[in-house]
Amino acid sequence: MLGSASQVVSKLVEPVSKILQLKPPAQSGLMLSGGVIGGLNLVGFILTAAFETHKLTDLVGVSSFVASALVCAFKAKSWGAIRTKVLNICISLWGVRLAGYLFPRVLQVGGDDRLEKFYPEKGERWLDSSKSFYPVGLSMFWSIQALWGWIVSFPITMANFAPRAGPLPLQWHGKLFLGTFIGGLLVESVADYQKWVFKSNPKNKDKWIEDGLWKYSRHPNYFGEIIVWWSLFGLSFPLLRGTRQVLLGLASPIFTSFLLTKVSGIPLLEQKYDKKYSGNKEFLDYRSRTNVLIPWFPCDLNDHSKKSL
Repeated sequence: MLGSASQVVSKLVEPVSKILQLKPPAQSGLMLSGGVIGGLNLVGFILTAAFETHKLTDLVGVSSFVASALVCAFKAKSWGAIRTKVLNICISLWGVRLAGYLFPRVLQVGGDDRLEKFYPEKGERWLDSSKSFYPVGLSMFWSIQALWGWIVSFPITMANFAPRAGPLPLQWHGKLFLGTFIGGLLVESVADYQKWVFKSNPKNKDKWIEDGLWKYSRHPNYFGEIIVWWSLFGLSFPLLRGTRQVLLGLASPIFTSFLLTKVSGIPLLEQKYDKKYSGNKEFLDYRSRTNVLIPWFPCDLNDHSKKSL
C-alpha cells in the first residue's frame, strides 16, 4: 500500500521538479523524496480519517523526514561520504527525539487542539460542508504537512544526490555547523522536557512555565528548532551545486523560521496566552521582561518603568 501511494505522489511531484529545472540527480532525488514523504502522509491521512484519531499526525509527519533522508541515502549510495553520513544521522536524531516527545504527549493528553476544527462533531455526517467538511478539510491539513516536509527536506535530499569525489571531510565549517546543530537540538530537547515536567504536575494546571530555559525566552524550543534547520543547511551547503540548488536549500531554514515566527508557532501561542491570561499581572510581567524567541537575561521591570517615566 505504501509503495503504490509513494509512486502516485512521485508522479505528482515530477512536473514540479522539472519546473525547478534541476539536473537529473537532484531532480530524481526530489521526486523520490516527494514520493516517500507524500506516500507516508497519504497513508497517515487514510488511517486518521478512518479511525478519526489525532494521535498519528505528528508521528507520521516527523517520521517522513527521516524516512526520506534514509531512502535517498540508500538510493544514492551516499553513506560513504562523511558529510552526508553526518547529515543523515543528524536528521535521524532530530526525528527520533521529536517523535519521542510528541507521540507520548498526544497519548497522554488524548488529542491536539490544532486539529479539532478538522474533525466532525458528534452526529455529524461526512462531507457536511456547513461544518467540518470531514474528511476533505482534514485532507488539506495533511497535504500541507506533506508539502512542508518535502520543502524543508530539500537541502538534505539534494546533498544525498550530489555528485561527489573523495570522502568529503567536514573541515572546520562542517564541525562548526555540527556543533550548532547539537546545541540547537539540546536547547529544544531541554525546553520540551522542562515544559513536559511542568505540565505533568497537577499543581501547575492553567499555569504558564517560566523556569529553566523558559526564564530566558518565551519560546526556547522554537529557537532551538530554528538553529537546527539553519545548521543542517550549513552542513548541506558544500554539496549543493549551483545557485538554483543553494536557493532551494535556503527554502528549508527560511520556511521553518517563517512558519514558527509568523504563522503556526509563536503567533498562535502568543494569541492563546494573551487571551487566557489577559487580566493576570504576573503573566503580563513575565511577558514584558522575557524575550519572545532568542534567550537572554530577563529585563528589570523597575528599570524599564523608570526609563518610561
